[in-house]
Amino acid sequence: MTEAVKFDAVKRETLGTGSARATRSDSRIPAVIYGNGATPVHVTLPRKEFTLAAHKSGFKATVVTIAVDGKEIKVLPREMQFHPLTDAITHVDLQNVNEKEEMRVFIPVKFINKDKSPGIKRGGILNVVRRQIEFLCSHNNIPKEIVFDLAGSEIGHPIHIENTTLPEGITPVIKRNFTVATLLGKGGKATAADDAADAAAGAAAVPSAADAKAAAKAPAAAAKK
Repeated sequence: MTEAVKFDAVKRETLGTGSARATRSDSRIPAVIYGNGATPVHVTLPRKEFTLAAHKSGFKATVVTIAVDGKEIKVLPREMQFHPLTDAITHVDLQNVNEKEEMRVFIPVKFINKDKSPGIKRGGILNVVRRQIEFLCSHNNIPKEIVFDLAGSEIGHPIHIENTTLPEGITPVIKRNFTVATLLGKGGKATAADDAADAAAGAAAVPSAADAKAAAKAPAAAAKK
C-alpha cells in the first residue's frame, strides 16, 4: 500500500492566466479537482511540498487527501503540466476518488534479483517494455509497486505479466499475457517486434465506461490557466 499524503489547499476565487501566474509567483501551484459528477473545484497547492511528493516513485498511484474549506477530499493525481524551460510543475489535475467503484491506476514496476539472472551474468541487457502497468483496483487497495523476480531468467526469454504474483484485488486493464520486459543479448533484436506490438496494444486499450465518464468531466485546458 502507498503511504498517505495530505496537502492543505486554498480555493481559487479567480481564474485565468493572470490569476494562475500570480499563484505561481506566490510559491503555490494551480490545481483542479474533478470527477464523480461533482463540480470542478479550483485550488492552489504548496509548491515545495507537492513537488517533493510528485517526484517520488508511484506518486500517481497514491491516494492524496486535499484539505480545503474545512473539508477533506480524497483524490488521485492524474495529469501534471511542466514549464518547458525550468521543468517546474505549473498545473495539476486531481481526480475525485470513487470509494464505491474500482479505479484505473498506473502502478510502477520493480525488478529484483538481477544478480541471480544467468542471462544478465552473461552480459544480457534488461530491456524494460513497461515501467508502469495500468490496473483496476479500489482506492484502498493500491500496491506501491509490482515486483518481478529475475532469478533464473535467460537471454531471449520475455518476462510477462503472468511471471509475477499480483496482489489480491487488482486486475490488469490489458487482459492478455503481455510483455513487461525482455533480456536481450548483444544483437538485441530477437524480441523487438514483440515489444513494439505490446506497447501498441497497451496504448490502444479501451477505457472503461467509468473512466470515460470521468474524462468527460475533466476541465478544458483553457480553464486551467
